[in-house]
Amino acid sequence: MRILTGGGLHIPNYRCKNPGHLMTVVGFASSTLSVLVAETFGMFGYPQISYGAIDPLLSDTQRFPYFYRTVPSAIHLQNVLHLVLKYFGWTWIGIIYSDLESNENAIQKVKAFIISGGGCIAFIKKLRSSTKYLNTECLNFFIKRVYFTNTAGEHIYFDKYGDAIGEYDLVNRISIQKKKLRSVHVGKLTSTDFFVNESAVVWPVYFNQSELSDRVQENDMIQCLKCHDEQWPNKNKDKCVQRPIAYLSYQELLGGCLASSAVILSVTSVYFLAIFILYKNTSVIKTTNRKLSMVLLLSLILTFCSCLVFIGVQGNIKCLIRQPIFGMSFTVSVSSLLAKTILVVLAFHATRPGSRLKRFIGQKFPCVLVGLSSFLQALICALWLGTGPPIPTQDFYSYPGYIIIDCEERFGFYAMLAFVGCLAMGCLVIAVLARNLPSAYNEAKYITFSMLVFFSVWVTFIPTYISTKGKYTTAVELFAILVSGAGLLLCIFFPKCYIIFCKPSKARVIYIISKNQRVSRIPISKRSQ
Repeated sequence: MRILTGGGLHIPNYRCKNPGHLMTVVGFASSTLSVLVAETFGMFGYPQISYGAIDPLLSDTQRFPYFYRTVPSAIHLQNVLHLVLKYFGWTWIGIIYSDLESNENAIQKVKAFIISGGGCIAFIKKLRSSTKYLNTECLNFFIKRVYFTNTAGEHIYFDKYGDAIGEYDLVNRISIQKKKLRSVHVGKLTSTDFFVNESAVVWPVYFNQSELSDRVQENDMIQCLKCHDEQWPNKNKDKCVQRPIAYLSYQELLGGCLASSAVILSVTSVYFLAIFILYKNTSVIKTTNRKLSMVLLLSLILTFCSCLVFIGVQGNIKCLIRQPIFGMSFTVSVSSLLAKTILVVLAFHATRPGSRLKRFIGQKFPCVLVGLSSFLQALICALWLGTGPPIPTQDFYSYPGYIIIDCEERFGFYAMLAFVGCLAMGCLVIAVLARNLPSAYNEAKYITFSMLVFFSVWVTFIPTYISTKGKYTTAVELFAILVSGAGLLLCIFFPKCYIIFCKPSKARVIYIISKNQRVSRIPISKRSQ
């Protein structure tokens, strides 16, 4: 402002003393400052010569008729980069630049230019630097026609946009010692011409340039394409290959162990069922409601077998049936335990004179309870399948390089589990209340322990299930099903089998409760049928 107005007061558009002998303005290296100065001094016809501003905006001769620069515009740099990248076939490009403000905008334009041309930016690093800033109509006329050769042998002149012609040296940086580089001039570039002395280029041993050149020469273009969702770059990052499909399979260790456990538990359940059929007339089986016990065993067999549906590639059918099969079979198991627990309590309280609970002791009550529970669960599953059924999904993002095949269960899965949890909670509460009944009849303590195992497993399951992804989500659910089912199987049926085989004398007697709650024992042969 002092140059334009003079004097101590800086008043725009006013002259406070006679004009000096300012001929032209030299500067700046910053594109932003050059734009501001060019707009201000251009109004008074002062030419401006910048030695560092490369913003293409300054090539607009309508807006900046008095602006010149001794460096080429960023447009020239983009054209030169295109020639270099095409020649060497480089698609993964790192950018290193000094921290001059004029470089910031230029680098953004170069980055966009590289990406639009099919290249990929590997990294951008900014280096610190320091710059010293240097500090009328007829002069502008002569500046337009400047042409000379500097001491480096370079021809200096301005084109019709006021830009210097872009000429660049291609320099090969060679590592000669640790952390030391030697610069070798191997070529010269302009926006229209390109020369490389290939015999002078020294490539690092870990960089195989010849393969890239062959590929580019064959394709005659730079290729850096984004792979499709079902594809992934190979190790060399020069080709898209099909992503492998990841799912819980029988061939892998995790899937094989879960499948083997399901088969073993199913066979064990069949073994217990066979024992109950062979020894169905013993007191240890009769007094614990053998029909409910057999229903419980059959439902556990189906529960364990349903685990096999979760393993393998999940298609539309598997996704549709796997959770409902598990939910229905497990509902029958837990509701059977609930019925057994209630019958234990009723059996002792019904012995009181005039008790109306005797009418509930029979075959109808457990059938009604198990049937009603199964019906409600079937209704939940029907609503689930009717409104938002499970569908197979492909996950491309959880595990890079793989396609995860799984089923999207949605809200119905949690509604199904919640209903089973309510039945189990009722079973646990009643079993705890019945824990002090005589041990000869009392199956409640085994039911209590089995329900504690059940809740320990499924309370742990929910946060683990939510936090895992892919095939491990399925593995977590299978583990919960197998462990909770094994807890029911062993806690309820192993003690009975132990009595049958290890204490056969105890298995051949029944217990009858007298009115004063004392327990008397008689042989089973004398029991009235």
